[in-house]
Amino acid sequence: VYYINDKGLWQGLGNTTTTSFTHNNLTPGTTYTYTLRILDQNNVAVSDFYKDGFKNTFYASPGITSLTNTASGAQVKWASVGGVDTYRVYKSTNGGTFVSVADVKGNSYMDAEVASGNKYTYSVCCLGDDLSVISGLNQGSSITYFEAPVITSTYNTIDGTKISWLKVNGAVKYRVYYINDKGLWQGIGNTTSTEYTHSGLKDGKTYTYTVRVL
Repeated sequence: VYYINDKGLWQGLGNTTTTSFTHNNLTPGTTYTYTLRILDQNNVAVSDFYKDGFKNTFYASPGITSLTNTASGAQVKWASVGGVDTYRVYKSTNGGTFVSVADVKGNSYMDAEVASGNKYTYSVCCLGDDLSVISGLNQGSSITYFEAPVITSTYNTIDGTKISWLKVNGAVKYRVYYINDKGLWQGIGNTTSTEYTHSGLKDGKTYTYTVRVL
């Protein structure tokens, strides 16, 4: 296998006994030109070669930069690849087969088809203008999805305000927050149950609460 190097000359890449060969350490966005010759048992060329070559532009697999659980689903973000406008997102559920879930312009996707307690692995590839795949897929990045806990009640007791919420499938621990005097969410405690009592409160003051899965 040969390619045209930076000097405009055909340069050998390697020999193979199969009908495929992988050229490594390429520069994304660069167009490479390839050709082939047949060798005998002594690695002597015994055929001519296609002198115009076969061109291919290399695009790297987009690397996922973040996976975030939100109230709307799992948000996937990846690094943009130069020269690429459209990407295809793949998802695997609990170690299953990757399936295509969306073609996206830009570098983020919100997956609403998720359920608490499931592990999702995402990978992304580049698409050409005709929506053909023009890059490989990497191994992907994984996240276990947990929905935002829904508070069902807050009521006052002799000890303070008792906050209760619905159990989230797969969750083992929760953190309770309230909005402090600076208007910021502040953690007040962790629990493995679905209720928590906030004590040391001021009479007549309104408190706002939320809960996250840990």
